[in-house]
Amino acid sequence: MYLPEFTITNSILKNISNIEYARSIIENTRIMRNWGKQLEKDAQIRCVLNSLKIVDQNFSIETIKKFVDKLNNSPSKEASSIFSLIKKVNLNESYSESFEFEDIKSIGGAFRSRKNSLGTNPEEILAEMENMIDWFHSLEAKETHPIILSGILKAQIENVMPFENMNSIASNFLALIILKRSGYLFGNYICLEEYYTQNFLKYENSVKSVWENNGDLTVWLEFFTDGLARETSIIKEKIIILAKDTKIAKVSGRIHLTQRQEKIVEHLQDYGIMQNNEFSKMFPGISEDSILRDLKTLMDKKIIIKSGKTKSSRYELRD
Repeated sequence: MYLPEFTITNSILKNISNIEYARSIIENTRIMRNWGKQLEKDAQIRCVLNSLKIVDQNFSIETIKKFVDKLNNSPSKEASSIFSLIKKVNLNESYSESFEFEDIKSIGGAFRSRKNSLGTNPEEILAEMENMIDWFHSLEAKETHPIILSGILKAQIENVMPFENMNSIASNFLALIILKRSGYLFGNYICLEEYYTQNFLKYENSVKSVWENNGDLTVWLEFFTDGLARETSIIKEKIIILAKDTKIAKVSGRIHLTQRQEKIVEHLQDYGIMQNNEFSKMFPGISEDSILRDLKTLMDKKIIIKSGKTKSSRYELRD
């Protein structure tokens, strides 16, 4: 059986404490629904953008935004795969209750059949993955803090490299699934991939430290928990600010928006302006008159302003 070795250092304890504090605020503070959706979409965009950077595919944030918003086609096959995984993981219903062997394969696809310079030999991959799952179902794993557990499983995928492609990305999703199955939802607002690309050399060295230290995960877990602590702290601060704005919106009556009106506000937050020729892409099957009524409602609520006339009209958020 796989038996992970690590030491719970003061650094790891501090990081977990900060994560738990941020989590309590993120998951228990009420904000306007459209702002929650905006935070979730922002996490999706950052996840796709930075996951693609990990596999050496660099696209502008504008390109990824339009892909996520279905305004453009996918920029690559990998982008489609990553975005599909994000939506599947965020549902938190697509994997078996106990999380089994087949769930691992559903994340990364078929196991690798060729040797590479870093990972386990192909003929040993099946046994390594079965051992990892056996340990995951053990009493020891059940008594391990979910944050530590998710970091352990991510490191094991990184070191075995069981899949033909995108092992790092698969390991990220596995870690996120384990957190979500344990109740660590974070509102679907977090994205660790950005932390990894911003600290890529340290990320690689932390992963390497596991086999350099004969399987000891301590250095890796310090890095992993630090990343999660930083990301959740950033989201926590955003939530605190948005909660204040939510109170103001309730008092002013601006909080009562329909789903279409919320989507218009989200679009303006992302792109700055909205024009009539974008209506059909944003709302396929909805008449132009219906959208114009939504825009008028938002203008009446003093949320947006209009410039120009008829087909050349431009809509922007009010300062």
